[in-house]
Amino acid sequence: MGKKRSKHPKQSTIVAPPRASLGSMLATMWPRLLAVFAGSALAFILIGMPPIVGGTVVRALVAGLVAGLCVRTWNDLLPTVVASGLGVAMASTGLGTFYAANGATPAASDLIAAPLVVVLVAAGFGAIALLAKRAWFEWVALALVAVAFGLSIGVLPGQVSDATAGVRSEFATEPQAEQYNFDGALFLRTEYLMEHGTPYYDAYIQAFDGDSRLQGTPPGLFNIRQPWLFWMWRYLPGTAGVKIRGWFAFWALVTAGCGYLLARRFVEPGIALLAPIALCGYLSWPMFSTWLTLSEFWAGCVAVWFLTAMVYRRWLLGALLMVVAFALRELLLFLVPVYLVWWFAAGRPKKAITGVAIAVLGPFTLLGLHAMWSPVHAQSGGGLAFWLQGGLPRLIDALRFSGGLVPLSAVLYLLAPVAALAGALLAKPRWAMALLGAAVLVPVIALAIFSNGQWGYYWGAIAMPSILALVPLAATRLMPAAVPLEESAVR
Repeated sequence: MGKKRSKHPKQSTIVAPPRASLGSMLATMWPRLLAVFAGSALAFILIGMPPIVGGTVVRALVAGLVAGLCVRTWNDLLPTVVASGLGVAMASTGLGTFYAANGATPAASDLIAAPLVVVLVAAGFGAIALLAKRAWFEWVALALVAVAFGLSIGVLPGQVSDATAGVRSEFATEPQAEQYNFDGALFLRTEYLMEHGTPYYDAYIQAFDGDSRLQGTPPGLFNIRQPWLFWMWRYLPGTAGVKIRGWFAFWALVTAGCGYLLARRFVEPGIALLAPIALCGYLSWPMFSTWLTLSEFWAGCVAVWFLTAMVYRRWLLGALLMVVAFALRELLLFLVPVYLVWWFAAGRPKKAITGVAIAVLGPFTLLGLHAMWSPVHAQSGGGLAFWLQGGLPRLIDALRFSGGLVPLSAVLYLLAPVAALAGALLAKPRWAMALLGAAVLVPVIALAIFSNGQWGYYWGAIAMPSILALVPLAATRLMPAAVPLEESAVR
């Protein structure tokens, strides 16, 4: 007879895994904590606030949003919050030193309170994100960044809005002949003349002649801007002049959203939020003067839309947006080689032939129409040499342009292309690396070669929005995206 089985099965002993020590947990989390530390500090600085308001609470809020979105589990919550608080504490110290050097020291209590605000927001937002387990909190964070932008430019009620009545009055008043000597006022008067019924080219020449620096007609074809942006202003709803400011605020918010989607394709939500924060800081500065009417800002925003479409494999939409960017400013011709680099890196897909044709022929078609309609056909007296006045000092000036509301921008904006290129080279698959790498290198090289002497620095606005949107990609290896890109660029 066999051995009788017991009625009670033998109990197995389950040994619980050893509890991870705080040291081992931090050792495995240090890349994430480093990203949170740096990301919170950058968010605190890059949001951009005018000198009339310290904006410490607003800065701390956006930094806390970055940290809160970086939380994955309850175990991550405490070290993430601590890292973000320390990051902002260091940023506050640097910001206080910067303001002191520039004679506008904020209240010491505000700088001391900033890390506390970040800790509270990061803890609260991180807890909500964990409990919700949905993507909607990403859009809540993006909406709060948009609110911060609205406060910083005076579109929403607040201290900035009360102090910017003069700016709104400037846009609401038509510049008078011989009373202005700035391109921004020239473009604003062109828009007013068109609102009165004057055709574009007649309006532009009349505004050109009314500039106290100039007289007669523009000396060359490239001294007359293409008509497409002015026609758009003419037919947008709203009051003449004033509507330009309102519509650019909307334009900037669309760009911030696209910047988030672009970065989100490669890094997770917390670090991706740095893209719209940096874009809002960069695009805040022109809102306070007629610099806003320079087409470089409008075209540079569309370049971000173009890159976003391309990384989501909307190659035909990308080609159309590339042509729109060129229509707003012909300097965006550099997007043509960027598009072609993507096409070759993606294996020259036949499905993209239509997009390639649009990308190549579209800009030259628009430029041909502009040349045909313009009453001025001659070139400026200096020829090509007139535009080849670049060099390292010109490049530095171009990269630093529009950083008036971002503390330490003189340093941060010079480092931005380096970080963006590093992130682009870390991107996968190969076509994404080639596309984004070209999107950084081509405009930087172009800005180093081409310039209109001392005035070419504002051309930096055609490239810096895209560069700032790509800066978060430098954290690709530290905080990977939740949804990786496929190798094929075209479906």
